[in-house]
Amino acid sequence: MTLEAATALRELAQGSENRSKIGRLRSVYAEVLEAQNAGVSNRKIVETLNSEGFNLTLKTFETMLYRIRHQAGGYCHNPRQSQIPAEKNGVSKIFNPADVRKSRTRKIDLNDYKE
Repeated sequence: MTLEAATALRELAQGSENRSKIGRLRSVYAEVLEAQNAGVSNRKIVETLNSEGFNLTLKTFETMLYRIRHQAGGYCHNPRQSQIPAEKNGVSKIFNPADVRKSRTRKIDLNDYKE
């Protein structure tokens, strides 16, 4: 019985009629990224997916891509953000005006800087 249940679940996962739009998009996500990296517009990608039965709007597609990227932990709004080192031993570098404003309100304990 367990083997039959496993087989039935695999069949559900393979069939597109039983899966959500985002689930189906996840299965072709690598190909979507490949197309984007090649310079294909999102609009053209959506047209192609819709011709294969996805039934997406451009906005829905972009929202789903955003969610997939965030769930995978591989997306950051600011590409520089991933290059900025984390605060080390309570010391951080200043990269923009917001960092200057933060430093004005930061409490400084001079005892932390004893040599």
